[in-house]
Amino acid sequence: MVVQTYALGGRVTNSQDGAGLPDVAVSLSGSQVPTTQTDANGNYSFTVQAGGNYTVTPSKTNFTFNPTSQTFSNLSAITLANFVGTATQQHPTIFVEEGTLNQAVALDSVTHVRGPFHILTDHNFSADHHTRVILFTSDLGLSQPDPSKLTVTAGGFFLTVENVGPVTGVPGLVASYIIVMLPDGLPAGDLPLIVTVNGASSTNSPKLGISP
Repeated sequence: MVVQTYALGGRVTNSQDGAGLPDVAVSLSGSQVPTTQTDANGNYSFTVQAGGNYTVTPSKTNFTFNPTSQTFSNLSAITLANFVGTATQQHPTIFVEEGTLNQAVALDSVTHVRGPFHILTDHNFSADHHTRVILFTSDLGLSQPDPSKLTVTAGGFFLTVENVGPVTGVPGLVASYIIVMLPDGLPAGDLPLIVTVNGASSTNSPKLGISP
């Protein structure tokens, strides 16, 4: 006996610009219960048996979706289920060194040495010799730098964000790393850091040490 199947899928887009939203977990409940993720263009698809009842639900850290889910009964044709995701105002937290009053967890991106940091160094692979520093925060839900979504300041000076992504290799830790370049003109001292994501500023502002 041949079982009739149909494609049940669609596209998840970002409400901010209408672009496809990648890495959204999409779950299916009902007659079948698989889970998939949207691709780089926000597309996803399931192959399901005809006649089944199905509910499609998207989820992604720091996003809400409209509609929250879609339900289909007695499925009898190829079916589209599109969703629109909206970034939520999640205020990030910058990690602080244990045993310090308010010093940010920060490492030289090449040597992995703690601060204070010189703006210029010979211990990197960049022609500009500017120091890159790794910062650590709560989960930002980002995998690539975008100045319209993520900014970092130290003492009111903008630091160029060169990379961002999830921290891996540490069981149970849900966090993000940010690699920033220290710019010319950054004053020496302990400068308060602020990380802003989708307009939401960090809940704390620990210090980043800069050497003269």
